[in-house]
Formats: sequence, C-alpha cells, structure tokens
Amino acid sequence: MSRWSSGGLLALASVATALVLWTGAAAVLGLPDLLLPSPVAVAAAFGANAHSIAASVAYTAAEVAVGWTIGVTVGVALAAAIALSPAASRLGYPFLVVVRLVPVVVFLPVLVLVLGPTAASRAAIAVLVTFFPVTLATIEGLRSTDGDRLATLSVVGASRWQQLRYVRLPDALPALFTGLTVSAPIAVQTVVLAEFLVGNRGIGAALQATAARFETALLFAYVLVLIGLGIALFGLLRTVESAVRWDAAAAGVADGGGTVTADLPGNPATTAVVAAAPFGVGALVWQVASGAFPRDLALFLPAPLAVGRTLLDAAGLFVGAGTATLLTFTIGWGGGSLLGLAVGAVVGLAPRLRGLLGSHVVAARSVPDVAVVPLFLVWFRVGPTTAALLVAVAAVFPVALAAADGAGRLPARQYDLLRSVGAPRHRVLVARARYALPQLFAGLKLSVVGGFTATVIAEWFLTSDGLGVLLLQGMTDTNPELTYAAALALAALGMALYGVVAGVQRRLTW
Repeated sequence: MSRWSSGGLLALASVATALVLWTGAAAVLGLPDLLLPSPVAVAAAFGANAHSIAASVAYTAAEVAVGWTIGVTVGVALAAAIALSPAASRLGYPFLVVVRLVPVVVFLPVLVLVLGPTAASRAAIAVLVTFFPVTLATIEGLRSTDGDRLATLSVVGASRWQQLRYVRLPDALPALFTGLTVSAPIAVQTVVLAEFLVGNRGIGAALQATAARFETALLFAYVLVLIGLGIALFGLLRTVESAVRWDAAAAGVADGGGTVTADLPGNPATTAVVAAAPFGVGALVWQVASGAFPRDLALFLPAPLAVGRTLLDAAGLFVGAGTATLLTFTIGWGGGSLLGLAVGAVVGLAPRLRGLLGSHVVAARSVPDVAVVPLFLVWFRVGPTTAALLVAVAAVFPVALAAADGAGRLPARQYDLLRSVGAPRHRVLVARARYALPQLFAGLKLSVVGGFTATVIAEWFLTSDGLGVLLLQGMTDTNPELTYAAALALAALGMALYGVVAGVQRRLTW
C-alpha cells in the first residue's frame, strides 16, 4: 500500500473516531444544541442550507484563488531576480524578511480603508500574505542549488537563464512547495477574516451572520466547511508536490512539510539598517508628496508626520493598549508553546506516535485560526482569557511540529555511542535537546508571528482592549491617522517580540 493510500485510510479513521467521540460527548454531557449540536443536527443544517453554503464557498474560493495566484507568480519572479542579482539580494532580502515579520492582519484595515470593503481589497490581502512566504522560501531554495551542477553548466557556456531553468528552479521546488503550503491557509484565513469584518458575501460573512443569530448547528457546518477547505488545499498541494519529480539525492530535498525561515543574514544590526533604509526613503518621499495629494486621497493616505503626531498626542493611549496586547500575547503564546513543546516531544520520542499523529499535526496546521473565532463567541465569555486561549491555539502547532521534528535529529551514530557507554537517560535527553534546538527555535519564531497575528484577531472579536482594537476603531471611524498609527505600533511590537526570541537563540551556545 502506498504512503498516500495508507495516509488516506488513517485520515478516514481519524475522522470516524472524531465523529464517534463528538456524538458520545453530545449525548453524555446533555448540552443544549445551542452549545454543542450533535453531528446529526449539523448534517441536517448542512443539508437544509447546502445551496447557500456552496455559494459562499465558491465566492471565498474565487477571492483566494485570484489573490493567491497573483502572489505566487509575483513572488517566484521576484525571488528569481533577487537570487540571481547580488545587489538585489543585499537590498531586497533583508527588507522582505523584516516586512514578513509584521503581522499580516495589520495590513487588512489599511487596505479596506484604501480600496473599500470590496472583493479587490480581499484579493489584495491574499496577494500580500501569499507573496512574502513564497518569495522567501523560493529564495532559500534557489540559494541551496548544487554548486557542482552549476559549475558543469558554466564550463559549457550555459547562460544564466539556462542555469535557472535546468538547475536552480528544479532544485528549488521543495522549498517552493513549502512556501505554497505555508501561504495557502494564511490566504484563506485573511480573506475569511476580511469577509467577517466588512463583507456581505462569502464564508466569513456567513460565519458572522450565523454566529449573531446563534444558529450553532449551521455555524458548526460552516466551520467544518472552512476547515475542510484548508485541509483540501493542503492535500492538493501535497498531491501536486508528490507528482513533481526532482533529484532528491542531488538537491538535498526535504520532505516538503517544513517551515519558511525568516532570519536576517549576517550581522543583525547591519542588515536591520539595510532593511529599514527603504522604509525611511519611502516615508520621506511620501511626506514630500503628501502636499500635492488631493484632499480625498489624504483621507486614506495620511502624511507620515500626521501619523507621528497621532502617536505622540495619544502616547498614553498607545502605551496602555500596547501593554494589554503584550499581556494577551504573553499568556496565550507561553501556554500554547509549552503545550506544543510537550506534544511535539512525546510524538517525536515515540516512533509509533510519530507515524500515527505526525501527518495529522501537519494537516492541522492548514486549518485557519479564524475558524474557531465564531465558536469561541458562542462558547465563552468575551474577555482577555478567551483572547489568550485563541493565541494559544495559534501557537501550539508550529512549536509541536518543530519539537517533533527536532526530537529525532540526534544522529543514530551518536545515539548508539551514548547507549554503548551507558549514558543516563537524562544525559541522552540533553544530547537530543542540543540537536533539536535549531528546529525548535524555528518553530518558536513561526509561533511568534502566528501568535501575534492571532492576538490582533482576538482583540477584534474577543476583547475590548489592545492595539488591535485601536486599529479596528480607526478603520470603522474612517480615521486614517489612528489606523496607520496603530498599524505602525503593532508592526514595531511584533518585530520586537520576534527579535527577543531570535536574540535568545543567538545567545544560546552549545
């Protein structure tokens, strides 16, 4: 039986087990359908509303497809240009890394403010969130090309285009597919989130309306459809990836379920200055040109000095909101990371569990975090605890995947050597931790980005304090200065949190 066939049977068995547990919980707990409808009630709601559900899925899928396709195309093209040009690499790569660290949801209110609550703004956010992981992953893939093969082509006078076509791009395919699998659920999440906020069609708008009416059975149906859409995209990409053939031995190909790294090359201070330079130049040009803006355009694109004055005049408000955001993130991310570390360690150290649960943990990563927001609105009281719980959900899977992968990184020869000298179990665990640290920190850094994004989402729907609230308030009140000031504060805080984790990693020496 093939790997994919056995994986499909395992997935079906998992779904069947989940349905049995769900049915048993609904019967034993005796909760009303308002809180926990049975699978039968959800199926009935799905059947009664199949036409409207299908229309919502088609509308959302079209928005995601347009934005994701454009983002992938532009990302691959730019990655090729950066990888082939040393000057573009020195200037462009640090800039891309820094922007990638900004929570993607920060851009959503800004795009809605500029483009309006239209399909264009939702497609634009899908382009944006797809572009960065695909570009960074493709650059890493193009840089990992086998030098001997390139040298062989150079000897026969092959052009740069021929080297790109016959060596670099084929060798970059595994990394490219990693970027694709990372970007797909993010694109779905942000489009659904935009529909949830300001849309009148699509899955997000349907989730919002259904939650407001407390039609929990139908709400579960929409949530399951959204989860199914995320997993279907993941499965489609993995199927396409398995159909693409490349020389794994020559290219050093990984399995394709990896992560997109986002580290600044070289000296962090130097590269940070290089990355910040385009922002400074852009802000200067923006300020100079703002005097010529029509008044209507200034309502959507305020001058940098106006945004700065807003930050200074309301410094106390932003400090208080930032503190609330930091507290929500710290509690949620800390709890989720610890849980993810425990789950990943158990899965990674137990070979049978690794085979049984590993693929499902990877697939669960493809489920958009926003899928659980409507359920939280129905199940829990709105407040900081519920917000922290959503952040924890977002932080669990990147850390669990990294910990599970890292736990198996101890080379077999070293493990056999430790056993031959009778090393105590705790010493063996220390040795495993040494080899697991790079992968674990990669997961922690990804969880910082995902957890901070979930913090902003939580502040929009599950609490009434934080920088996310100010960001949303600026959009709804058509206050561009407040919107841009809150976005800037969130971007700075998100990058600072990422920098703390990256700094701890750099200081740890083994």
